[in-house]
Amino acid sequence: MIAIVGATGVLGTQLISALGRADHPVEELTLFASEKSVGTEVDVGGETLEVEPIEFRGIDVALFATPLAASRPLIDAALKVGTRVIDFSGAFRSDRSVPHGVPGLTAFPSDARVAGVAGAAGLTLSRALAPLHRAARVAWADVTALHGAGHRGRAGVEALEKQTAGLLSGRHPDSPEPFAQTAAFNVLPHVGAFAKAHPQSSEELATALDFARAVEAAPPAPPLRGAPNPAPFAPLTAPPVRVTALHVPVFHGLVLSVSLQLEGPLDVEAVRAALKGSSRVKVLDAPDEGIYPTALLTADDEAVHVGRIRVAGNHVWFVAAADAAALVASAGLELLTIWQGE
Repeated sequence: MIAIVGATGVLGTQLISALGRADHPVEELTLFASEKSVGTEVDVGGETLEVEPIEFRGIDVALFATPLAASRPLIDAALKVGTRVIDFSGAFRSDRSVPHGVPGLTAFPSDARVAGVAGAAGLTLSRALAPLHRAARVAWADVTALHGAGHRGRAGVEALEKQTAGLLSGRHPDSPEPFAQTAAFNVLPHVGAFAKAHPQSSEELATALDFARAVEAAPPAPPLRGAPNPAPFAPLTAPPVRVTALHVPVFHGLVLSVSLQLEGPLDVEAVRAALKGSSRVKVLDAPDEGIYPTALLTADDEAVHVGRIRVAGNHVWFVAAADAAALVASAGLELLTIWQGE
């Protein structure tokens, strides 16, 4: 029996869709959410399931699509009764004793009782950078992440919709929540929480840490071409990644603008070839024909779109876009499939 915890949210809805596409039996699915959502009817592949009170007994694997603040006590309750946990909240992001990363890149132990999946920005960055890091080693990367309102869940989408309608009618929103300031017709350099006197937000730190953990747990890579006295395959180390995260006034989607330095040279065709070598990346790179990544184009696509590729020496620039919720849901389902097939 599989349970989705947070089934009525943006990510929970995507997890339900992903399980449906994978032909997971409806009778083997249980939906949990907040107490106020108990009894809510949810369409699951043409059938209707009700959100149930949270009870983990009898649940084999629970998928946690819950806010970070609510996740840890619920995860502890699930583990206590023997339920395995796939966590999307980042509750274990800083805990090196718990596997956390990017399915398909990170090696997850088959006997793990709990594992964490990277957030949308960490997944997007990891899947876009990993082919280049294996081919020529990324020395450092600067990333600007543009997050849609869906990053704040259903509350963020509804707030942006209400704020937009209000401002178009000449009414200023009574409250910007769940955003720090009004999001409609605005760009906010504030995604996640800021600690006092700390220059980076929790989301910016999380994205960099997600990438680091994914790279450090990836399979060994071949030596650089042309390197003197090349060593055998060796574990990759994570390069420094600096992230600036902004909320932009779109409902869904995620776009990254990436600037990086490589240790080894690659021309633009070699960069494209490395990216095209990944089944998880779609290269859309003909800007003169209007072909490049956009948030709208990624809707319901589980791949990361990469384009606007430019190269000068060892310096590379590109844009990557993803359907944030669809990408995270597909990664979670991939991990679930690995566990079920062990």
